[in-house]
Amino acid sequence: MKIDVLLFTQTMASLLKSSLNLQEALEICSEIYGNKSDKKFCKELSLAVNNGNLLNMALEKYEKEFSPLYLSLVKIGENSGTLTQVFEKLSEYLKAKKEIKEKIIQCLIYPIVVLVTAILIVFIIMFYVLPRIQGIFEAFSDNANDILLSITKVKANLTFAGIMLLSLVFGSLIFYLCYKKSRRGNEKRFAILVDKIILKFPFIGENITISQITDFSFAMKLLTSAYFPFTESMRLAQHVCTNLEIKKSVRNVLEKINQGKFIAESFEEEKSFPSYLITWVKVAEKSGKTEEVFTQIYEYYSNETSNTISKLVVSAEPVFILITGLIIISIIFQFVIPIFKMMGTL
Repeated sequence: MKIDVLLFTQTMASLLKSSLNLQEALEICSEIYGNKSDKKFCKELSLAVNNGNLLNMALEKYEKEFSPLYLSLVKIGENSGTLTQVFEKLSEYLKAKKEIKEKIIQCLIYPIVVLVTAILIVFIIMFYVLPRIQGIFEAFSDNANDILLSITKVKANLTFAGIMLLSLVFGSLIFYLCYKKSRRGNEKRFAILVDKIILKFPFIGENITISQITDFSFAMKLLTSAYFPFTESMRLAQHVCTNLEIKKSVRNVLEKINQGKFIAESFEEEKSFPSYLITWVKVAEKSGKTEEVFTQIYEYYSNETSNTISKLVVSAEPVFILITGLIIISIIFQFVIPIFKMMGTL
């Protein structure tokens, strides 16, 4: 069952803020949703809560859609009577994540269109244009053998480029499937190695780290504000880290703290964490103001993420215009110029 988690969270935040109780809010959700899956989901939750179950227990049935952090925060909200605030904060967080994804997708639409267009042009030239030109030169030229040889070279170049492109796409697909299989399995060495290598890429790795620290600091901010112990907060917050290398680093820090090491020292020993995070963790350890520190960390990295996305959006168009130009120049050298040379022999 596909569930719109953001829509559900936003709706629950609004309804609970309107002084409705949980049961009433769930019943209204099941009535106002147009999507059958969302409607069925809310009806099942409403029935479970009406039968005396807690909301977090009812949500555990849909653990594929709702992260451990989400479930933990809902549980905290129910136990502390702050469920409305929890839904509001989760709504803000999920909305910000969705906006970032949408901006990235918008940046990728243009290069995908360019790539597909270039592939179509290559196929049209190979299977439609060249065979007809070949027939024309065979009929009207005395130097048919030389012209056929030139056309064959052009076709060979285009064929090689097509094979290389298809090999790249196929190889990337196989690599991605192996990576996903490794992430889902018990043995995650391959996936961890890939995530570790990705973090070392100059631009990509830096921005993935920023995104991961943003999510982690948000989780820590919410959990520590609910008076969870620091180690328990870290245990729950690690689940928001999708990069397995960073998630492993968080787990290592947690183990070191449980063994009696200082918090800042434990973070500092892990190379995955940036210096800004480590500096503020030291402040948190000395001052004891964990919630305020992780709020500061979250705000800083949230702004960094927004700035990065803005720069990406601004720079994407000229970069891919340049790529389009290179593709056109390549086609001219591989196809147009040889054709003009062959026309000179007629």
